[in-house]
This record gives sequence, structure tokens and C-alpha cells, in this order.
Amino acid sequence: MKTSPLPSVSIIIPVYGAERYIERCLNSVAKQTYHGEVECLIVDDRGPDRSAEIAEKWVEAYRGKTKFRILHHDVNRGVSAARNTALEEASGDYVYILDSDDELPYDALSNLVGCLEAHPGVDLVLGQMYPPPSEPSLYFNFDKDYYEGDTARRQMLRRDHTTWQAANKLIRRSLLTEKTLHYQTGIKGEDDLFTFFLARSISSMAVTQKPTYVYYLNPSSIMHTLDRESFHRDIVRVHELQTEALTSELGSAQVNYILHSLLDFDIAIRYGHADPDVASDPLLSRIRALIPCLRRHTSNVLLLVSLAIFSVEMRSSMHLSSRLLMPLHRASKMFAKLYQKFFLR
Repeated sequence: MKTSPLPSVSIIIPVYGAERYIERCLNSVAKQTYHGEVECLIVDDRGPDRSAEIAEKWVEAYRGKTKFRILHHDVNRGVSAARNTALEEASGDYVYILDSDDELPYDALSNLVGCLEAHPGVDLVLGQMYPPPSEPSLYFNFDKDYYEGDTARRQMLRRDHTTWQAANKLIRRSLLTEKTLHYQTGIKGEDDLFTFFLARSISSMAVTQKPTYVYYLNPSSIMHTLDRESFHRDIVRVHELQTEALTSELGSAQVNYILHSLLDFDIAIRYGHADPDVASDPLLSRIRALIPCLRRHTSNVLLLVSLAIFSVEMRSSMHLSSRLLMPLHRASKMFAKLYQKFFLR
């Protein structure tokens, strides 16, 4: 039974291989200054270390106002399944993903939910991150603190304005139910995929420029230890699923999101982080699938030019060195950024 007039929040923490960080993460949740009801759903995804045991002992010793619960998987099912398990159990008005090797500033929830005072019932609230210097993309720079309708959706589909990570997004839980949004299981790159569909689903979005998340580079995290070939096959699959879901409404904005994701993936190929045999042909087919969505409006010419240059780059990737390919990559990205700057508002 809800006892506070303030919106309730469900924080979701999938736990796998985080024994060195889980206490820091849970302590940051316990120290939140937000006065509304908060539940924290910790999902034990059967990792190889003592993360779940440490979390259980921590919860047993906790005596504060936040309601901590631990949900157990029988076997390791992956981070997407862990998030989905928690979403099924969540009772908050809003849900918020927190990775177990990161933490929250003490006033994170207060600042995020504070946006709801001016914009009650907003679908999504974004806050800034404290990232390491090597991750400038984790910052965003919105012109306003509130967006509605197509403008909100276009802003979320701008790769230079928001982050693709699942974490640090306060999402109205009923929106996820209404739009049947969940995390795709059995695939890496699920954050990028989820953010794409979330962006298409929102009707309103609020923004705070205050930091609401502390992000750490963890060399033992799943992203740093996964099999590269398998990961990049999954990334191509993510782009395929996004392309298959393209709609005429917001078509060019959706293409913009996918294109920037492709360009980010392509830079991994240039520097040897991806297998070009895995990536080239599937990526080229994805590029061809994007073109029909762009022919309807002359304002999309910049995106078409960007796609054309990127296609040339991909076809040349097996024959030219990274040094020779980089000018093509930069040119493609330049035209994509120009489109965002002048037409995606």
C-alpha cells in the first residue's frame, strides 16, 4: 500500500560478478535523500563469485526505509533476463536501472523525481552521468528541460543528445506495460536495442542537468570480457532488429539513430576490435535497408550522403588500411552530425 503522495520508485540491480562493487552500489541506494517510497530489486543471476552472498548479508543487516528484495535465478540467464525478472516484480510508479558496479549520488532520485513536480506523469526523466574522461558520449546537452510528442521522440533518437545505456533512465512503469517494452534476451547490445524502442514509445521527456549516476570502468565487467566475435554478431543482429522495425513516422530520426550506431560499430572494425568478415556484408545489407525511409524528404539528403560514404567505406574495409579509411569515416560522421544539427529538432 502506497503511503506517500510522492511517486514511488523501483530501482533494479542485476547482479553478476560484482563482489568487489556490490556493497558500494547498495550503500549508494541506501543513502538516497528522496522522501518517497523506494524499493530496490536485486536480481541474483548466478554469477561465479560471492556477489549474491554479499548482497544477502548486506540486506539482512540493513535497517533503513528503503525496501530491499533479492530475486534469485536458478541458472545464469543474462542481464536482460535479470532486468525483465525485476520488471515483473516491480511495484513503483517509476523504474530505474542501476548496474551493480556503479553507484548513485546521494541526491540522484531527488533530482530525477524533482522533474515530476513541474511535469507530472512524464514518461521519461534523464540525468547526467559522472563518467570517466574516456567516455565523453555519456554526457548530453539538451536545449530545454522538457519535450513532448514527436519532439521528445526525435530528441531521444539523437545519438549526440542521449546515451544508449539502459542505466540512469527514470521510466514510467505503466509505459513499459502499455508498449510491451522489455529487454531482448539472448543477445548482447540489448541496451542499444531497448533505448531505440523506448525512444519511439515516449510521449514526453524531462531532463535534469544534475548528475544522477556515477559510472565506473570495470575491466572485469561483461562488456570487457565477452567474446568479441559473438558480441559483434549480436550487434549486427541488433541493427537488423532495429531496421526491421522502422516505421514511416519518425523514419529519418530512426535512421539517424541506427546510422550513428553503425558508425560507432564501424570504428571498432577500423581499430581491430571487430571481425570485418563478421560485420561487412551484414552491415551493408542494413545500409541498403535504410535508404527507402530517406527518399521521401529532401531534408534527408545529408543522411543519404552519410550512408553512401559509409557504404563505400564498408566495401573498402577489406582492401584499405585503417589510416586510409578514416577520412571516409570522418566524412560520413560529419554529414550525419550536420543532419542532427539542422534537421533533427
